[in-house]
Amino acid sequence: ALGLALLVTWPTVAKLGTAAVGSAHADGAKHLWNLWWMRQHVLTEGLSLHTTLVNWPEGMDLWPIEPLNGLLAILLPLPPLPLSNVLALGHVFLLGMCGGLLGHVVSRRQDGALVAGALAQASSFTAFSLHVGVGELRQGWLLPLGLALAVIARERGTWGWFALLGLAMAATTLSCFYLGFGLSLGVAVYALA
Repeated sequence: ALGLALLVTWPTVAKLGTAAVGSAHADGAKHLWNLWWMRQHVLTEGLSLHTTLVNWPEGMDLWPIEPLNGLLAILLPLPPLPLSNVLALGHVFLLGMCGGLLGHVVSRRQDGALVAGALAQASSFTAFSLHVGVGELRQGWLLPLGLALAVIARERGTWGWFALLGLAMAATTLSCFYLGFGLSLGVAVYALA
C-alpha cells in the first residue's frame, strides 16, 4: 500500500516542500490556505467558527471545509505545502489499507485484500481527488472502512460493531459530506439487500 501510494502520487515525495500534488489550475491553493487557516485559527483564536483572520477587523464565521485534515494540521507541525503532500500520501496509503480490509472481509482471502486495496489506490477517483487538490475528497479511505464495518457488524450482529459503524458514518459525513452521503447510501443498500 505504501509503495503504490508513492507511485500514484509521484513525484510528490521528491518535491515534498516545493510543489503541491495536483493541478495548479484546480482547488489546491484554496485547500493549502485552509490548512494554514485552521491551524492558525485554533492557535490564535481558539475553538470557534468566528475568525478575524479573514474580513479583518470584524471577521466572519467560517466553517472548516476539511475538518479531519484541519485537526491533523494542528497536530503535525509542518508548513501547509509539505503537510498537504504528506496528507495526500497518507490518505492514498490508508485507502489501500482500508480497501484491502474490505477486500479481505468480503473475499476472506489475502489476494482478495491485495487486489481490492490496489484497485482502490489506482482508481480514477483517486487520481481525480489528487488532481483537483480537494483535501476532503482525498479521504476516500473512509468509504471502504465504513463498508467493511457494515459487513462485520451484519455478520457479528453485536451492538459494538454497529456503534463503530455509526461512528465511522458520522466521522465520514463530518469529514466530507459527499463521502458521508455515499457511505450512507452504500450501507443502506447493503442493509436492504
